[in-house]
Amino acid sequence: MPKIFTSPNNHNQAVLVTGAGGGIGRATALAFANAGAQVACLDIDKSSLAETVELLKGAGHAIVADLRIIKNFPSILDEAESKVGPIDALALVAAVLRRLKVVDVTEDDWDFHLDLNAKASFFLGREFAERLKRGNRIGAVVTTSSQSWWTGGLDGAIVYAASKGALVTLTRGFARRYGPSNIRFNSVAPGFVDTQMLRSGLDDAAIDRMLSATPLGRLAEPDEVANAIVFLASPASSYITGATLVVAGGQLMF
Repeated sequence: MPKIFTSPNNHNQAVLVTGAGGGIGRATALAFANAGAQVACLDIDKSSLAETVELLKGAGHAIVADLRIIKNFPSILDEAESKVGPIDALALVAAVLRRLKVVDVTEDDWDFHLDLNAKASFFLGREFAERLKRGNRIGAVVTTSSQSWWTGGLDGAIVYAASKGALVTLTRGFARRYGPSNIRFNSVAPGFVDTQMLRSGLDDAAIDRMLSATPLGRLAEPDEVANAIVFLASPASSYITGATLVVAGGQLMF
């Protein structure tokens, strides 16, 4: 990937990636670093986060935090900017999934999904955008939705799908709110990506059903989604806002 996050004066721009400890989040942190950015990597899992930072070879900086604690968001952004400088882009990749039958979903399960997948994205996205606005700085936010926001969720993922649908809506609302300040909000909606989260609770038959529903006939690699996130966060997409980019191998078309 070209060094699209290095400015003409050779200054490396900075980004914050949530959920950077593994899966799509780790791949996104690596993709940003390969594109020339300094990357503040956030995750609740200290050991997996350390592995990501080691892979970034000097371009990554760890922030251990629980995104369910909303009041900490200003200090999280302060810490990130103290490590990498003024942040130009925010990639909201952190997510959770519990596969459950509808009749087994509890209030705790509902809150678990919505608090991290939607609520945290709203408040951290807003905190970042308001910070940019106060400083008269431009920037970009990319949320991570899912093809399930359209399908309603498969294989016990109905609450997860609801949380991802909320992300699409808030991304569009923020795009309208902050567009006049030249702050862009977009979303990436992955299909079936070969991660530990996807495979949790699934047997081979379920994976086969996913593959049969995907015209490209395979699971995505995390870096294939990460590249789309980097594109939407970068100057290469400077006239795109409020969009949902589906990266699903043709499984979802609209």
